[in-house]
Amino acid sequence: MSTSLPKENGESTLRVVERNLGYALGVLAGLLLFSMMLLTFVDVFGRGLDKMSFGLMRSRPVPGGFEVTEIMLAALIFLGLPLVTADDGHVTIDLLDNIWSETQRALQRIAVDLVTLVLIAVAAWKLWQYAAQTYRYGDTTAILELPYAPLVYLMAVMTTLTIAVMLLRLARSIGAFGRLRAASRTRQS
Repeated sequence: MSTSLPKENGESTLRVVERNLGYALGVLAGLLLFSMMLLTFVDVFGRGLDKMSFGLMRSRPVPGGFEVTEIMLAALIFLGLPLVTADDGHVTIDLLDNIWSETQRALQRIAVDLVTLVLIAVAAWKLWQYAAQTYRYGDTTAILELPYAPLVYLMAVMTTLTIAVMLLRLARSIGAFGRLRAASRTRQS
């Protein structure tokens, strides 16, 4: 029995992989967000026990709750990075879109994708270096002494996955530009 999502009409294998990976990352990010919410609820409830019980019970926050929340938040952000990139959900400014032609916008898209790709590649490279360093040094959190290396490796992997997403976006941008040029030539002749 297959656990993958079904292939839709004419959908390429790459699109299926992209969709399944996006689905899996989305579910994982959702579970992480729910866990953060639950931990925060339990932590806040525990802190308020003494007030709710009129001083009969002591305050009982979750030990290391802040550290765990920090780690989960960082993981959530980096799990979402390839998803937001694939969905073209980053903040953009469209000051020139109304005055530029379709061809100019397509060229702008290619330039933006190239710059973004380079910046994400540099970030991934630095994260891989930092992950190796945190592993070598055995860096841990202050209270629970949780190792940082798995988190930083997750950040590096998700940033590297974002590079793959950006390469796909760049290829699609170049393809769209090529189709625009071909359509322009057809109209001129």
